[in-house]
Amino acid sequence: MNTPTSSMPANTMPTGTPDATTAAIEAALVHFNHLVTTTGDAVASIPGSQLLGKYIRNSYQNDPARVVLELFLFFFAVQYLLSKRARPASSPDGKSIELSQREVDELVDEWVPEPLVPGDADPLVLATDAAQLATIPVFAGPTAVKAKVKLMPVAGALGGVPATHAELATVTATTTPAAAAMTTIAQAKVVTVTNLATADVFGFANDDTNKNLAIQALRKYGVGACNPPGFYGTIDVHMQIERELAEFLQVDQAILYAQGFSAVGSAIPAFSKRGDLIVVDDACNFAIQKGVQISRSKLVFFKHNDMHDLEHKLASIEAEDKRLKRPLYRKFLVVEGLYANHGDIAPLPTLLELKNRYKFRLILDETLSFGTLGATGRGLTEHFGVPASSVDLLVGSLGHALASAGGFCAGANAAIEHQRLSASAYVYSAALPPMLAVTASHALAQLRTRPGDLLDPLRGNIRAFRTAVAHAGVFELPSDAISPLQHLRVARDTLPFTFAPLKVEPAPAADEISPKASMLSLFKSSATSAQQQQAAAAAVLRRKTADPEAEMAAEEARFLQEIVQEAAVQGVLVVRAQYNVEQEHKCPRPSIKVFVPALLSRKEVENAAKALRSATGKVLAAWAKARK
Repeated sequence: MNTPTSSMPANTMPTGTPDATTAAIEAALVHFNHLVTTTGDAVASIPGSQLLGKYIRNSYQNDPARVVLELFLFFFAVQYLLSKRARPASSPDGKSIELSQREVDELVDEWVPEPLVPGDADPLVLATDAAQLATIPVFAGPTAVKAKVKLMPVAGALGGVPATHAELATVTATTTPAAAAMTTIAQAKVVTVTNLATADVFGFANDDTNKNLAIQALRKYGVGACNPPGFYGTIDVHMQIERELAEFLQVDQAILYAQGFSAVGSAIPAFSKRGDLIVVDDACNFAIQKGVQISRSKLVFFKHNDMHDLEHKLASIEAEDKRLKRPLYRKFLVVEGLYANHGDIAPLPTLLELKNRYKFRLILDETLSFGTLGATGRGLTEHFGVPASSVDLLVGSLGHALASAGGFCAGANAAIEHQRLSASAYVYSAALPPMLAVTASHALAQLRTRPGDLLDPLRGNIRAFRTAVAHAGVFELPSDAISPLQHLRVARDTLPFTFAPLKVEPAPAADEISPKASMLSLFKSSATSAQQQQAAAAAVLRRKTADPEAEMAAEEARFLQEIVQEAAVQGVLVVRAQYNVEQEHKCPRPSIKVFVPALLSRKEVENAAKALRSATGKVLAAWAKARK
């Protein structure tokens, strides 16, 4: 039987045999090696490629997770770039919707822009602000202790804002807020007033020698420094005032900031970072509040000047750290020497004892106490007889007692040198204008050489003012007896009326419109009737559902504002304390702020207090009559 024979040559193998597969793999490997070598040579010819390769190898060896993350981000970016972009809305057939010109015009007409200032566009608030702006005096000369100002005639009882919320709603609804309250500056009456509204308590701003020095510095150095201190902005007069401040405060060094507000607001985040802890008085000024906020540290507030509450919180923090076995972190205690919101002083000896016991660093803001407290004006440390070096960081202002501008920090060498590279306001802001450094240096020299001539009259006038105002029986005096800043708050229990807001008869619900539409109706009186505008204002008033205490505070602030306005008419210039309600941590009760100057005689201070009492009595009688 014949067997079939294969026609394939004896020395050949089928294509799928192992020998053929091995040969194909070897050829592919040779080709791949050639491709890798060629690519490597091409990459190596690129400048910097060796450093990039070394970085990739080290990253893979030391942190493989990072390489995985970077590869993921790279491929995600590529996928995102290659994907289809967002397209406008389309019709069911997939084509883009085309709007006619009429439809576009209708959408534009219906569009209402957001207000430039965040918050409710409340027409009543707009009217109140316009009325208060209209009452702000305009200086017609130097801001001296006896100054000439222009008083604006405005609408409302006693020359102030409308007497009631109902009157305010009516005025707001019938006219624009500005037209309801303001007249032109040409109608203003120029009067001479006793200026109790300036922090220049020693009158350095109007000192003839100071003015001449400023003019000489202006001609020599120009207007501004034009650069940050670390980048050609530091001039010899800057270094001079820093040395003089350090010598005056008896510390190692001082650093100069161009703005007083940013001194403490920049010094705090220069030291305290995320993960650190700041314990701060809940009545601290707005600059401190922004500084601790920028630091992103953990914040703990203690009750104003309550050392028992502070000790309790510090002990709780220490116990929690031990219980959780937390690693070491930085802890700061931030207070003011003389509180801007209350006018009282901090108990520094107790603060030092607590900060040493619980291992905290103390930052003391002496914006108002520098130049006014202590036997020679060195501030709170001198007032209590403790060395300035016991405070970790002193912060002060040149724009209050020294009547210049800018701020400073003073302390140990390490604390000051650290700020020269880490404090944002120092690194990125232009340096203080040289002429202001010169005037600050001259004022500091006056304080250093003749402290008794400046401080003794100041403290005598403070005592005289407090005694005279206390006779009015209307005000509480929360400020310290030696503070040049005196806050006058209403003693509510002594008044023949309460500050409960007067009720307004509601308009029909059908007439209510949205807040934005009501705001527009106030400024587009030609488009709607006065009745519709009045309904809109009343509707906004009904939507205000603030708590009773907030409403009483608003009425109290309006009462004080009328006292301020009437006092100006009677020849005394004072101001009402203003706060950023939306951003402040805790706003105190409304008050009148008074800076008692040293340049007035005792009789002039008593006469100013007498005029303030007279203005208070007149406004008090008007309010009592309106609220019967």
